[in-house]
Order: sequence, then C-alpha cells, then structure tokens
Amino acid sequence: MKKLILILLLLPVIGFSQDLKMTPEGYSPIVILMPGKTAHQLYERAKNWANSYFESPNEAIKVDVPGKTLRVSCYSPSFANAGKKIIYDAYYNIRLDFKDGKYRITFIPGDIYNPVVGRVAFVPSMYYSAGQVKNKKWAEFLKSYDTSANAMVKRVEAAMKINNDNW
Repeated sequence: MKKLILILLLLPVIGFSQDLKMTPEGYSPIVILMPGKTAHQLYERAKNWANSYFESPNEAIKVDVPGKTLRVSCYSPSFANAGKKIIYDAYYNIRLDFKDGKYRITFIPGDIYNPVVGRVAFVPSMYYSAGQVKNKKWAEFLKSYDTSANAMVKRVEAAMKINNDNW
C-alpha cells in the first residue's frame, strides 16, 4: 500500500512534463528526475545532445564543468510573433545542472532583435513594475516565446532520455 501511494505521489513529477511560462523574473527552473543515473552520466547525455544539436558546439557551449554544469547559448532566427509577419531573432541560454538522479534545466531569455530596427527588447522589459505585460503586442509575443522555450526544453528532455550506452 505504501508503494502504491509513493507511486501515485511521484507520477505527476515523472509522468508529465512541466511547462515554462514567462514572468517578469524570467522562467523558473525545471527539475527532471532520472532515477539510477549519476550526475556524470546525465552530463554526458547533455554534452552529446549539445554536440549533435548545434552546428558549432564549441561556440555554443559557454560553460562546461564536467559532471556539474553545461550552459549553451542559443539563437532562433526568424522567430515569428504568434504567426504574424513580424519576424524576430531571439537569443537565449539553456543551463543544465546535474546531480545524481536528477538534472535542472534553466531557460534564460536574452535579447530579441528585429532585422529592420535592431534590438527590440530584453524580455523582462516587456513588463510593468507591477508584473503586468505592457501591451497586447508583447502579450502575444510572450505566448509565442513560451511555445518556443517549451519546444526547446522538450528537445533537451527527449535527448536526455536516449540511452546510447549500449550500442
């Protein structure tokens, strides 16, 4: 009975992915449980993902502390604002921290550029001090940004689940 209760309590954590939602402070980190995996094994999986995902991984990887932390700098060209014709280039970082049995993903927003007018905004500047989004245009943009952030996090999560140890 105790095992059943424990499984039911852990099911939401293990079985369902957490979605990112932008706030004036940025995104909250997501912790993913990987029972039975060491911090070093998780780091190796993340490093394999970075090396295969990025065209120039040596340029993308900004922090590399084996078994502890990996931070990559990312760029999304032609990022459409909620399907509108306004095109933005978005820069962001993904930081992965590793401990035995789990890892943490932190999605760190960066600058946003419009090819015509240059730097448009840094995401936290889209909010009033009280925490409300400044206007409808930014609200639509943030929805689209959240969608892209979640897609990238899901790519990382999927790569972390791949077991290339036994080939």
